Amino acid sequence: MKKNEKNKRKKRLQKRMKRQQFLMQEKNEIKEGKHIMSMENQSFTVVENNETELTGTNYWETENARKGFFYLSINAGAFRLLVPENKERLITEFKTGKYCIISKGPSPTPLHPFAIELLFEDHTPAPYHLILCAGQVEKNPSNGDAGKKYKLSVWTKGCKKVLDMDAYFRIVNKIPYLKPVGKKFKHVM
Repeated sequence: MKKNEKNKRKKRLQKRMKRQQFLMQEKNEIKEGKHIMSMENQSFTVVENNETELTGTNYWETENARKGFFYLSINAGAFRLLVPENKERLITEFKTGKYCIISKGPSPTPLHPFAIELLFEDHTPAPYHLILCAGQVEKNPSNGDAGKKYKLSVWTKGCKKVLDMDAYFRIVNKIPYLKPVGKKFKHVM
């Protein structure tokens, strides 16, 4: 009985330590101007499309948008980043990127099955990036789509497109990944 109690206690401590490590990492990322977002309350988001264009959505009326959570919509070979009103100032950071590297990998938290990293590559040592949890992504991008060129557009309230750039999608073994594109994307190097 004592051994079983020790094992349970040990597991609780390990879980608590993992949570503290994640919180420290998140705190450091925010300090550096980077953002790891984790949605607590998932609102039902409806997106209307005309191929790659966004024609309508209820996203900006959702609780998640009010809380400052980004949303990534995917349709017709295009990634569309919906920006909450209280985060629109970050668009200037996105615009420094020559293109965006979109990486899918294991979530940095045990709460989500995967995460998406958007790295706005500006060829500096510290390009701006966002990390979105699975709940902030309309569809789970297929692993078969990795290694291809796409388009990323950035949208603000009222379905206004404010940025359009090339994007490269890859699968990685950890998030955050924060590395430039590899040899598969020779046409961008």
